[in-house]
Amino acid sequence: MTTRIISLSTTLQANAAPTEIGEGISPSSGLNWTLVEVRPFLQGKGDFYLFVDDQQYLQVASEDVATYGKPHVVGIQIAQPVVFHIKFDDRSGASNYVGVDLVIEETTQGGGGAPAGGA
Repeated sequence: MTTRIISLSTTLQANAAPTEIGEGISPSSGLNWTLVEVRPFLQGKGDFYLFVDDQQYLQVASEDVATYGKPHVVGIQIAQPVVFHIKFDDRSGASNYVGVDLVIEETTQGGGGAPAGGA
């Protein structure tokens, strides 16, 4: 099993509608992912959204991130062709630097060992 942290960030324009960062995130063929936790951050007011394929799974407001500051435990397991989509919107009225760290446990399909070439 390998732990990976995928970091995504961007700057949104003022009052941006939900905007995807990245182009969908999915494990390589032959791998399973468990999304253990998400760690969103927002410089101004806005919302973080996690989609699994086209279904919204999680929404976190910037006020909750500022107040609690804790990672959000998720525990979703996926394999290809399932895709995570990460979106943010802006409610600050100004540009807003946003991002998220995704903590992922990666295993090979049919086993619990490290992927080929991994340790």
